[in-house]
Amino acid sequence: MKRQHIILCLLALTLGMAWTTVQAQKKAKRTAKAATEVAAPDTTATQPIDTIALLEQRAGQADTEACYALGMAYYEGTRGASQDLDKAARWFAVAADKGHARATTMLAVCYQQGKGVAQDLERAAGLYVVAARRGDSTVVERFIPLADQQSDVLACRVLAECYSSGAGVAIDRTKAQAYAEKAARAGDQKSRMTVALTHYNNGRRSEAFPYFEQAALAGNVQAAYFYGLMLYDGDGTGQDRPKGLNYLQRAADAGHAAACAKLGEIYLNGDGMTQDPGKGFDMTRRAAEKGNGRAQWTLANCYRQGTGVKQDYYLAAQWMSQVATTRHNDYNALIEQLKAKNDPFYNYLKGLNCYYLQRDFEAAEKLFKAVDKARVAEGKTMQGVCLASKQNPKSEPAKGAKLLEKASKDSPAACYYLSLMLETGTGVKQDAQRALQLLTLAADGGNEYAQCRLADKYIMGDGIGMDMARAAHYYLLAEAQHGLTPEAARHLADLYENAFPGLPAVDDLKAHILKLRNTKENKTLLNMLTNTKF
Repeated sequence: MKRQHIILCLLALTLGMAWTTVQAQKKAKRTAKAATEVAAPDTTATQPIDTIALLEQRAGQADTEACYALGMAYYEGTRGASQDLDKAARWFAVAADKGHARATTMLAVCYQQGKGVAQDLERAAGLYVVAARRGDSTVVERFIPLADQQSDVLACRVLAECYSSGAGVAIDRTKAQAYAEKAARAGDQKSRMTVALTHYNNGRRSEAFPYFEQAALAGNVQAAYFYGLMLYDGDGTGQDRPKGLNYLQRAADAGHAAACAKLGEIYLNGDGMTQDPGKGFDMTRRAAEKGNGRAQWTLANCYRQGTGVKQDYYLAAQWMSQVATTRHNDYNALIEQLKAKNDPFYNYLKGLNCYYLQRDFEAAEKLFKAVDKARVAEGKTMQGVCLASKQNPKSEPAKGAKLLEKASKDSPAACYYLSLMLETGTGVKQDAQRALQLLTLAADGGNEYAQCRLADKYIMGDGIGMDMARAAHYYLLAEAQHGLTPEAARHLADLYENAFPGLPAVDDLKAHILKLRNTKENKTLLNMLTNTKF
Protein backbone atom coordinates (compact mmCIF):
# COMPACT_ATOMS: atom_id res chain seq x y z
CA MET A 1 0.00 0.00 0.00
CA LYS A 2 1.21 3.39 -0.82
CA ARG A 3 2.36 5.25 2.25
CA GLN A 4 1.34 8.79 2.78
CA HIS A 5 2.68 11.40 5.12
CA ILE A 6 0.27 13.38 7.24
CA ILE A 7 -0.15 16.87 5.81
CA LEU A 8 1.34 19.79 7.72
CA CYS A 9 -1.14 21.46 10.08
CA LEU A 10 -1.46 25.11 11.02
CA LEU A 11 -0.92 26.14 14.61
CA ALA A 12 -3.36 29.02 14.71
CA LEU A 13 -2.98 31.76 17.27
CA THR A 14 -5.12 34.75 18.21
CA LEU A 15 -4.40 38.40 18.85
CA GLY A 16 -6.45 40.90 20.73
CA MET A 17 -7.13 42.56 24.00
CA ALA A 18 -10.38 40.75 24.91
CA TRP A 19 -10.43 37.06 24.12
CA THR A 20 -14.18 36.62 24.11
CA THR A 21 -15.07 39.62 21.91
CA VAL A 22 -15.89 39.64 18.22
CA GLN A 23 -12.75 41.71 17.64
CA ALA A 24 -10.65 38.93 19.17
CA GLN A 25 -12.27 36.36 16.91
CA LYS A 26 -11.51 38.42 13.81
CA LYS A 27 -7.92 38.90 14.95
CA ALA A 28 -7.64 35.17 15.56
CA LYS A 29 -8.50 34.50 11.92
CA ARG A 30 -5.92 37.01 10.69
CA THR A 31 -3.29 35.51 12.98
CA ALA A 32 -4.13 31.99 11.80
CA LYS A 33 -3.22 32.92 8.22
CA ALA A 34 0.22 34.07 9.32
CA ALA A 35 0.90 31.16 11.66
CA THR A 36 3.92 28.96 10.94
CA GLU A 37 3.29 25.36 9.87
CA VAL A 38 3.90 22.57 12.38
CA ALA A 39 4.96 19.18 11.04
CA ALA A 40 2.92 16.18 12.18
CA PRO A 41 4.61 12.87 13.02
CA ASP A 42 4.68 10.07 10.44
CA THR A 43 2.10 7.65 11.82
CA THR A 44 2.60 5.24 8.91
CA ALA A 45 6.21 4.48 9.77
CA THR A 46 5.34 1.25 11.55
CA GLN A 47 1.86 0.34 10.32
CA PRO A 48 0.07 0.80 6.96
CA ILE A 49 -2.66 3.32 7.62
CA ASP A 50 -4.37 4.50 4.46
CA THR A 51 -8.13 4.62 4.69
CA ILE A 52 -10.68 5.91 7.15
CA ALA A 53 -11.96 2.36 7.58
CA LEU A 54 -8.54 1.06 8.61
CA LEU A 55 -7.99 4.00 10.91
CA GLU A 56 -11.34 3.48 12.62
CA GLN A 57 -10.55 -0.21 13.04
CA ARG A 58 -7.27 0.61 14.76
CA ALA A 59 -8.87 3.40 16.79
CA GLY A 60 -11.42 0.89 18.04
CA GLN A 61 -8.48 -1.13 19.36
CA ALA A 62 -7.35 1.83 21.48
CA ASP A 63 -4.59 2.87 19.04
CA THR A 64 -3.84 6.46 20.06
CA GLU A 65 -1.95 7.28 16.84
CA ALA A 66 -4.90 6.08 14.81
CA CYS A 67 -7.23 8.33 16.81
CA TYR A 68 -4.98 11.30 16.10
CA ALA A 69 -4.68 10.36 12.41
CA LEU A 70 -8.49 10.16 12.16
CA GLY A 71 -8.70 13.64 13.64
CA MET A 72 -6.25 14.95 11.05
CA ALA A 73 -8.07 13.19 8.20
CA TYR A 74 -11.40 14.79 9.14
CA TYR A 75 -9.74 18.13 9.92
CA GLU A 76 -8.13 18.32 6.46
CA GLY A 77 -10.58 16.26 4.42
CA THR A 78 -7.98 13.67 3.38
CA ARG A 79 -7.73 9.87 3.16
CA GLY A 80 -10.96 9.77 1.26
CA ALA A 81 -12.93 11.55 3.96
CA SER A 82 -14.87 14.77 3.60
CA GLN A 83 -13.83 17.53 5.95
CA ASP A 84 -15.79 17.22 9.19
CA LEU A 85 -14.55 19.48 11.96
CA ASP A 86 -16.94 18.06 14.55
CA LYS A 87 -15.53 14.57 14.04
CA ALA A 88 -12.00 15.96 13.94
CA ALA A 89 -12.38 17.64 17.32
CA ARG A 90 -13.89 14.49 18.83
CA TRP A 91 -11.02 12.29 17.66
CA PHE A 92 -8.43 14.84 18.79
CA ALA A 93 -10.13 14.81 22.19
CA VAL A 94 -9.98 11.00 22.36
CA ALA A 95 -6.26 10.99 21.55
CA ALA A 96 -5.57 13.92 23.88
CA ASP A 97 -7.30 12.09 26.73
CA LYS A 98 -4.84 9.27 26.14
CA GLY A 99 -1.91 11.69 26.44
CA HIS A 100 -1.07 12.29 22.76
CA ALA A 101 0.92 15.55 22.60
CA ARG A 102 0.17 16.60 18.99
CA ALA A 103 -3.52 15.73 19.34
CA THR A 104 -3.60 17.98 22.39
CA THR A 105 -2.14 20.79 20.28
CA MET A 106 -4.71 20.26 17.54
CA LEU A 107 -7.53 20.18 20.08
CA ALA A 108 -6.21 23.51 21.35
CA VAL A 109 -6.31 24.83 17.77
CA CYS A 110 -9.94 23.72 17.50
CA TYR A 111 -10.90 25.54 20.68
CA GLN A 112 -8.91 28.59 19.66
CA GLN A 113 -10.60 28.90 16.29
CA GLY A 114 -13.98 27.43 17.22
CA LYS A 115 -13.62 24.57 14.77
CA GLY A 116 -15.82 21.62 15.65
CA VAL A 117 -16.30 23.01 19.17
CA ALA A 118 -17.47 26.26 20.68
CA GLN A 119 -14.64 28.76 20.75
CA ASP A 120 -13.01 28.78 24.19
CA LEU A 121 -9.70 30.63 24.32
CA GLU A 122 -9.25 29.94 28.03
CA ARG A 123 -9.42 26.21 27.39
CA ALA A 124 -7.24 26.55 24.32
CA ALA A 125 -4.49 28.22 26.36
CA GLY A 126 -4.62 25.45 28.95
CA LEU A 127 -4.42 22.76 26.27
CA TYR A 128 -1.41 24.39 24.63
CA VAL A 129 0.43 24.28 27.94
CA VAL A 130 -0.51 20.63 28.41
CA ALA A 131 0.69 19.85 24.88
CA ALA A 132 4.03 21.50 25.60
CA ARG A 133 4.32 19.55 28.85
CA ARG A 134 3.63 16.34 26.93
CA GLY A 135 6.50 17.02 24.57
CA ASP A 136 5.19 19.02 21.62
CA SER A 137 8.14 21.40 21.23
CA THR A 138 6.45 23.24 18.36
CA VAL A 139 4.15 25.04 20.80
CA VAL A 140 6.92 27.04 22.46
CA GLU A 141 8.89 27.37 19.22
CA ARG A 142 5.99 28.93 17.33
CA PHE A 143 4.68 31.06 20.18
CA ILE A 144 7.95 32.84 20.95
CA PRO A 145 8.07 34.99 17.75
CA LEU A 146 4.34 35.72 18.01
CA ALA A 147 4.81 36.91 21.58
CA ASP A 148 8.08 38.77 21.03
CA GLN A 149 7.29 40.39 17.69
CA GLN A 150 3.52 40.78 17.74
CA SER A 151 2.72 40.83 21.49
CA ASP A 152 0.10 38.17 20.83
CA VAL A 153 -1.95 37.84 24.03
CA LEU A 154 -2.52 34.10 23.81
CA ALA A 155 1.14 33.46 22.99
CA CYS A 156 2.29 35.57 25.94
CA ARG A 157 -0.13 33.85 28.26
CA VAL A 158 0.90 30.35 27.21
CA LEU A 159 4.62 31.12 27.36
CA ALA A 160 4.26 32.64 30.81
CA GLU A 161 2.65 29.44 32.07
CA CYS A 162 5.18 27.22 30.27
CA TYR A 163 8.19 29.04 31.73
CA SER A 164 6.54 29.20 35.14
CA SER A 165 5.78 25.47 35.35
CA GLY A 166 8.53 24.05 33.16
CA ALA A 167 6.14 22.83 30.44
CA GLY A 168 8.38 21.98 27.49
CA VAL A 169 11.10 24.38 28.67
CA ALA A 170 13.30 24.87 31.70
CA ILE A 171 11.65 26.89 34.46
CA ASP A 172 12.57 30.55 34.07
CA ARG A 173 10.77 32.87 36.49
CA THR A 174 12.15 35.98 34.84
CA LYS A 175 10.81 35.05 31.41
CA ALA A 176 7.53 33.88 32.91
CA GLN A 177 7.08 37.22 34.64
CA ALA A 178 8.01 39.18 31.50
CA TYR A 179 5.50 37.33 29.32
CA ALA A 180 2.80 37.56 31.98
CA GLU A 181 3.28 41.32 32.26
CA LYS A 182 3.15 41.64 28.50
CA ALA A 183 -0.16 39.74 28.40
CA ALA A 184 -1.47 41.74 31.35
CA ARG A 185 -0.69 45.03 29.63
CA ALA A 186 -2.56 43.74 26.60
CA GLY A 187 -5.65 43.18 28.75
CA ASP A 188 -5.56 39.49 29.69
CA GLN A 189 -7.36 39.15 33.03
CA LYS A 190 -5.71 35.95 34.20
CA SER A 191 -2.27 37.38 33.47
CA ARG A 192 -3.15 40.51 35.41
CA MET A 193 -3.89 38.37 38.43
CA THR A 194 -0.71 36.35 37.95
CA VAL A 195 1.40 39.51 37.86
CA ALA A 196 -0.50 41.11 40.73
CA LEU A 197 -0.13 38.10 43.01
CA THR A 198 3.56 37.74 42.16
CA HIS A 199 4.21 41.36 43.15
CA TYR A 200 1.97 41.08 46.22
CA ASN A 201 3.52 37.88 47.56
CA ASN A 202 7.00 39.30 47.11
CA GLY A 203 6.21 42.41 49.12
CA ARG A 204 5.89 44.77 46.16
CA ARG A 205 2.44 45.92 47.17
CA SER A 206 2.42 49.26 45.36
CA GLU A 207 3.34 47.49 42.10
CA ALA A 208 0.61 44.91 42.64
CA PHE A 209 -2.11 47.47 43.36
CA PRO A 210 -2.76 48.80 39.79
CA TYR A 211 -3.06 45.25 38.44
CA PHE A 212 -5.55 44.32 41.15
CA GLU A 213 -7.44 47.51 40.43
CA GLN A 214 -7.70 46.77 36.69
CA ALA A 215 -8.83 43.21 37.32
CA ALA A 216 -11.30 44.24 40.03
CA LEU A 217 -12.87 46.87 37.80
CA ALA A 218 -13.26 44.16 35.15
CA GLY A 219 -15.21 42.03 37.63
CA ASN A 220 -12.60 39.55 38.90
CA VAL A 221 -13.77 38.38 42.35
CA GLN A 222 -10.33 37.52 43.74
CA ALA A 223 -9.00 40.88 42.55
CA ALA A 224 -11.92 42.65 44.22
CA TYR A 225 -10.88 41.03 47.51
CA PHE A 226 -7.24 42.12 47.29
CA TYR A 227 -8.18 45.56 45.94
CA GLY A 228 -10.63 46.08 48.80
CA LEU A 229 -8.18 44.71 51.36
CA MET A 230 -5.38 47.03 50.25
CA LEU A 231 -7.68 50.05 50.19
CA TYR A 232 -9.12 49.25 53.61
CA ASP A 233 -5.70 48.73 55.22
CA GLY A 234 -3.88 51.39 53.22
CA ASP A 235 -1.41 48.71 52.13
CA GLY A 236 0.47 49.75 48.99
CA THR A 237 -1.93 52.63 48.36
CA GLY A 238 -3.70 55.45 50.14
CA GLN A 239 -6.20 54.27 52.72
CA ASP A 240 -9.87 54.45 51.72
CA ARG A 241 -11.94 52.36 54.12
CA PRO A 242 -15.41 53.00 52.67
CA LYS A 243 -14.27 52.07 49.17
CA GLY A 244 -12.26 49.12 50.50
CA LEU A 245 -15.26 47.88 52.46
CA ASN A 246 -17.40 48.13 49.35
CA TYR A 247 -15.08 45.90 47.33
CA LEU A 248 -14.63 43.44 50.17
CA GLN A 249 -18.41 43.15 50.35
CA ARG A 250 -18.59 42.58 46.59
CA ALA A 251 -16.11 39.72 46.87
CA ALA A 252 -17.93 38.29 49.90
CA ASP A 253 -21.27 38.43 48.09
CA ALA A 254 -19.66 36.42 45.31
CA GLY A 255 -18.62 33.76 47.83
CA HIS A 256 -14.96 34.66 48.39
CA ALA A 257 -14.04 33.01 51.72
CA ALA A 258 -11.15 35.31 52.67
CA ALA A 259 -13.32 38.37 52.00
CA CYS A 260 -16.00 36.97 54.30
CA ALA A 261 -13.37 36.30 56.97
CA LYS A 262 -11.96 39.82 56.73
CA LEU A 263 -15.42 41.40 56.94
CA GLY A 264 -16.17 39.19 59.92
CA GLU A 265 -13.11 40.49 61.74
CA ILE A 266 -13.96 44.09 60.85
CA TYR A 267 -17.51 43.84 62.20
CA LEU A 268 -16.51 41.84 65.28
CA ASN A 269 -13.72 44.23 66.26
CA GLY A 270 -15.26 47.47 65.04
CA ASP A 271 -12.02 48.24 63.25
CA GLY A 272 -12.57 51.76 61.98
CA MET A 273 -16.33 51.39 61.89
CA THR A 274 -19.32 50.68 64.10
CA GLN A 275 -18.98 47.30 65.79
CA ASP A 276 -21.63 44.76 64.80
CA PRO A 277 -21.03 41.38 66.51
CA GLY A 278 -24.07 39.74 64.92
CA LYS A 279 -23.02 40.64 61.40
CA GLY A 280 -19.43 39.78 62.25
CA PHE A 281 -20.49 36.32 63.38
CA ASP A 282 -22.55 35.71 60.24
CA MET A 283 -19.69 36.70 57.93
CA THR A 284 -17.22 34.61 59.93
CA ARG A 285 -19.49 31.58 59.77
CA ARG A 286 -19.79 31.91 55.99
CA ALA A 287 -16.01 31.93 55.68
CA ALA A 288 -15.60 29.04 58.12
CA GLU A 289 -18.07 26.89 56.23
CA LYS A 290 -16.03 27.50 53.08
CA GLY A 291 -12.97 26.10 54.84
CA ASN A 292 -11.15 29.29 55.83
CA GLY A 293 -8.99 28.23 58.80
CA ARG A 294 -8.65 31.70 60.29
CA ALA A 295 -12.42 32.10 60.25
CA GLN A 296 -12.92 28.66 61.80
CA TRP A 297 -10.70 29.64 64.73
CA THR A 298 -12.55 32.94 65.14
CA LEU A 299 -15.93 31.20 64.90
CA ALA A 300 -14.95 28.70 67.58
CA ASN A 301 -14.12 31.54 69.93
CA CYS A 302 -17.36 33.34 69.07
CA TYR A 303 -19.27 30.25 70.24
CA ARG A 304 -16.99 29.90 73.27
CA GLN A 305 -17.51 33.48 74.41
CA GLY A 306 -21.00 34.06 73.07
CA THR A 307 -19.87 36.86 70.74
CA GLY A 308 -22.53 37.68 68.16
CA VAL A 309 -24.25 34.37 68.89
CA LYS A 310 -25.64 32.40 71.81
CA GLN A 311 -22.84 30.71 73.76
CA ASP A 312 -22.45 27.06 72.77
CA TYR A 313 -19.51 25.04 74.09
CA TYR A 314 -20.46 22.04 71.95
CA LEU A 315 -20.11 23.98 68.69
CA ALA A 316 -17.08 25.86 70.01
CA ALA A 317 -15.26 22.56 70.55
CA GLN A 318 -16.36 21.18 67.19
CA TRP A 319 -15.11 24.20 65.24
CA MET A 320 -11.93 24.49 67.29
CA SER A 321 -11.09 20.89 66.51
CA GLN A 322 -11.04 21.73 62.79
CA VAL A 323 -7.98 23.96 63.23
CA ALA A 324 -6.37 22.73 66.47
CA THR A 325 -3.61 21.06 64.44
CA THR A 326 -2.93 23.80 61.91
CA ARG A 327 -3.13 26.51 64.59
CA HIS A 328 -1.54 24.43 67.35
CA ASN A 329 0.41 27.39 68.77
CA ASP A 330 -2.77 29.42 69.17
CA TYR A 331 -4.61 26.42 70.56
CA ASN A 332 -1.92 25.45 73.07
CA ALA A 333 -1.58 29.06 74.22
CA LEU A 334 -5.35 29.28 74.73
CA ILE A 335 -5.40 26.03 76.73
CA GLU A 336 -2.64 27.28 79.02
CA GLN A 337 -4.45 30.58 79.50
CA LEU A 338 -7.78 28.90 80.27
CA LYS A 339 -6.14 26.37 82.58
CA ALA A 340 -4.53 29.13 84.63
CA LYS A 341 -7.95 30.77 85.08
CA ASN A 342 -9.78 27.47 85.72
CA ASP A 343 -12.02 28.58 82.88
CA PRO A 344 -15.29 26.65 82.30
CA PHE A 345 -14.34 25.87 78.70
CA TYR A 346 -11.11 24.25 79.89
CA ASN A 347 -13.13 22.10 82.31
CA TYR A 348 -15.52 21.26 79.49
CA LEU A 349 -12.74 20.03 77.20
CA LYS A 350 -11.09 18.12 80.02
CA GLY A 351 -14.47 16.59 80.86
CA LEU A 352 -14.86 15.47 77.24
CA ASN A 353 -11.42 13.89 77.47
CA CYS A 354 -12.45 11.95 80.58
CA TYR A 355 -15.74 10.88 79.00
CA TYR A 356 -14.65 9.90 75.50
CA LEU A 357 -11.04 8.80 75.99
CA GLN A 358 -10.51 7.87 79.63
CA ARG A 359 -14.00 6.51 80.24
CA ASP A 360 -13.72 7.99 83.71
CA PHE A 361 -17.37 8.92 84.17
CA GLU A 362 -16.97 10.07 87.75
CA ALA A 363 -14.19 12.52 86.88
CA ALA A 364 -16.14 13.69 83.82
CA GLU A 365 -19.29 14.39 85.86
CA LYS A 366 -17.29 16.39 88.38
CA LEU A 367 -15.81 18.58 85.65
CA PHE A 368 -19.18 19.04 83.95
CA LYS A 369 -20.72 20.09 87.27
CA ALA A 370 -18.11 22.87 87.42
CA VAL A 371 -19.18 23.94 83.92
CA ASP A 372 -22.83 23.84 84.99
CA LYS A 373 -21.99 25.94 88.04
CA ALA A 374 -20.66 28.61 85.66
CA ARG A 375 -24.15 28.62 84.08
CA VAL A 376 -23.06 27.12 80.79
CA ALA A 377 -25.77 24.87 79.33
CA GLU A 378 -23.39 22.20 78.06
CA GLY A 379 -22.36 21.45 81.65
CA LYS A 380 -25.81 20.14 82.49
CA THR A 381 -26.07 18.52 79.05
CA MET A 382 -22.94 16.44 79.49
CA GLN A 383 -23.88 15.49 83.05
CA GLY A 384 -27.07 14.07 81.59
CA VAL A 385 -25.14 12.25 78.87
CA CYS A 386 -22.79 10.72 81.44
CA LEU A 387 -25.67 9.46 83.58
CA ALA A 388 -27.57 8.10 80.57
CA SER A 389 -24.57 6.26 79.12
CA LYS A 390 -24.93 2.46 79.14
CA GLN A 391 -21.16 2.20 79.60
CA ASN A 392 -21.33 4.06 82.91
CA PRO A 393 -21.34 1.51 85.77
CA LYS A 394 -23.46 3.98 87.74
CA SER A 395 -25.84 4.74 84.89
CA GLU A 396 -29.09 6.48 85.87
CA PRO A 397 -31.01 7.10 82.61
CA ALA A 398 -34.03 8.66 84.30
CA LYS A 399 -31.88 11.16 86.17
CA GLY A 400 -29.88 11.83 83.00
CA ALA A 401 -33.08 12.50 81.06
CA LYS A 402 -34.24 15.05 83.63
CA LEU A 403 -30.94 16.94 83.34
CA LEU A 404 -31.18 16.90 79.56
CA GLU A 405 -34.77 18.16 79.74
CA LYS A 406 -33.59 21.17 81.78
CA ALA A 407 -30.66 21.81 79.45
CA SER A 408 -32.75 21.47 76.28
CA LYS A 409 -34.04 25.01 76.70
CA ASP A 410 -30.56 26.39 75.98
CA SER A 411 -28.57 23.58 74.37
CA PRO A 412 -29.17 22.09 70.89
CA ALA A 413 -26.91 19.20 71.94
CA ALA A 414 -29.22 18.44 74.87
CA CYS A 415 -32.18 18.45 72.47
CA TYR A 416 -30.43 15.89 70.32
CA TYR A 417 -29.51 13.51 73.13
CA LEU A 418 -32.94 13.80 74.74
CA SER A 419 -34.64 13.11 71.40
CA LEU A 420 -32.77 9.80 71.18
CA MET A 421 -33.98 8.81 74.65
CA LEU A 422 -37.58 9.78 73.91
CA GLU A 423 -37.51 7.86 70.63
CA THR A 424 -36.37 4.64 72.30
CA GLY A 425 -38.05 5.15 75.67
CA THR A 426 -34.72 5.09 77.53
CA GLY A 427 -35.16 6.60 81.00
CA VAL A 428 -38.37 8.32 79.90
CA LYS A 429 -41.74 7.41 78.47
CA GLN A 430 -41.46 6.85 74.74
CA ASP A 431 -42.77 9.84 72.77
CA ALA A 432 -41.99 9.82 69.03
CA GLN A 433 -43.66 13.18 68.35
CA ARG A 434 -41.75 14.98 71.11
CA ALA A 435 -38.56 13.24 69.97
CA LEU A 436 -39.03 14.57 66.43
CA GLN A 437 -39.68 18.09 67.71
CA LEU A 438 -36.48 18.07 69.76
CA LEU A 439 -34.49 16.56 66.88
CA THR A 440 -35.65 19.38 64.63
CA LEU A 441 -34.69 21.98 67.27
CA ALA A 442 -31.25 20.40 67.56
CA ALA A 443 -30.76 20.32 63.78
CA ASP A 444 -31.86 23.93 63.35
CA GLY A 445 -29.58 24.85 66.26
CA GLY A 446 -26.51 23.55 64.41
CA ASN A 447 -26.02 20.05 65.81
CA GLU A 448 -24.58 18.07 62.91
CA TYR A 449 -25.59 14.65 64.22
CA ALA A 450 -29.17 15.86 64.53
CA GLN A 451 -29.00 17.25 61.00
CA CYS A 452 -27.86 13.90 59.59
CA ARG A 453 -30.46 11.96 61.58
CA LEU A 454 -33.31 14.28 60.63
CA ALA A 455 -32.30 14.09 56.98
CA ASP A 456 -32.37 10.30 57.20
CA LYS A 457 -35.92 10.50 58.49
CA TYR A 458 -37.00 12.72 55.59
CA ILE A 459 -35.59 10.15 53.17
CA MET A 460 -37.28 7.19 54.84
CA GLY A 461 -40.49 8.97 55.83
CA ASP A 462 -39.79 7.82 59.39
CA GLY A 463 -42.46 9.58 61.43
CA ILE A 464 -42.40 12.45 58.97
CA GLY A 465 -43.41 12.97 55.35
CA MET A 466 -40.83 11.95 52.77
CA ASP A 467 -39.10 15.06 51.43
CA MET A 468 -35.84 14.63 49.50
CA ALA A 469 -35.26 18.38 49.19
CA ARG A 470 -35.49 18.84 52.98
CA ALA A 471 -33.22 15.83 53.46
CA ALA A 472 -30.60 17.38 51.18
CA HIS A 473 -30.96 20.70 53.00
CA TYR A 474 -30.05 19.18 56.37
CA TYR A 475 -27.29 17.00 54.92
CA LEU A 476 -25.73 20.10 53.36
CA LEU A 477 -25.91 21.94 56.68
CA ALA A 478 -24.01 19.09 58.32
CA GLU A 479 -21.49 19.04 55.48
CA ALA A 480 -20.84 22.77 55.86
CA GLN A 481 -19.90 22.10 59.50
CA HIS A 482 -17.64 19.20 58.48
CA GLY A 483 -19.95 16.90 60.39
CA LEU A 484 -21.39 14.76 57.60
CA THR A 485 -21.08 11.08 58.50
CA PRO A 486 -19.91 8.67 55.75
CA GLU A 487 -23.36 7.06 55.63
CA ALA A 488 -25.11 10.43 55.40
CA ALA A 489 -22.64 11.48 52.68
CA ARG A 490 -23.58 8.42 50.63
CA HIS A 491 -27.25 9.22 51.02
CA LEU A 492 -26.68 12.81 49.85
CA ALA A 493 -24.66 11.60 46.86
CA ASP A 494 -27.51 9.22 45.97
CA LEU A 495 -30.02 12.07 46.07
CA TYR A 496 -28.04 14.13 43.58
CA GLU A 497 -27.15 11.21 41.33
CA ASN A 498 -30.86 10.34 41.11
CA ALA A 499 -31.65 14.00 40.41
CA PHE A 500 -34.63 14.30 42.74
CA PRO A 501 -36.58 17.50 42.02
CA GLY A 502 -36.13 20.55 44.25
CA LEU A 503 -32.66 19.68 45.57
CA PRO A 504 -30.56 22.72 46.59
CA ALA A 505 -28.09 23.77 43.90
CA VAL A 506 -24.43 22.96 44.51
CA ASP A 507 -21.28 24.06 42.70
CA ASP A 508 -19.55 21.54 40.42
CA LEU A 509 -21.99 18.71 41.05
CA LYS A 510 -19.76 15.97 39.63
CA ALA A 511 -16.84 16.92 41.89
CA HIS A 512 -19.18 17.32 44.85
CA ILE A 513 -20.58 13.83 44.43
CA LEU A 514 -17.07 12.39 44.18
CA LYS A 515 -16.12 14.17 47.37
CA LEU A 516 -19.20 12.79 49.11
CA ARG A 517 -18.34 9.25 48.02
CA ASN A 518 -14.93 9.63 49.64
CA THR A 519 -16.14 11.10 52.94
CA LYS A 520 -14.41 9.69 56.01
CA GLU A 521 -15.50 9.81 59.63
CA ASN A 522 -14.59 13.13 61.22
CA LYS A 523 -12.32 12.41 64.17
CA THR A 524 -10.91 15.91 64.63
CA LEU A 525 -12.49 16.37 68.08
CA LEU A 526 -11.06 13.12 69.42
CA ASN A 527 -7.69 13.95 67.89
CA MET A 528 -7.73 17.37 69.52
CA LEU A 529 -8.60 15.91 72.92
CA THR A 530 -5.94 13.22 72.54
CA ASN A 531 -3.23 15.77 71.82
CA THR A 532 -4.24 18.29 74.47
CA LYS A 533 -2.01 18.48 77.55
CA PHE A 534 -4.55 18.90 80.36
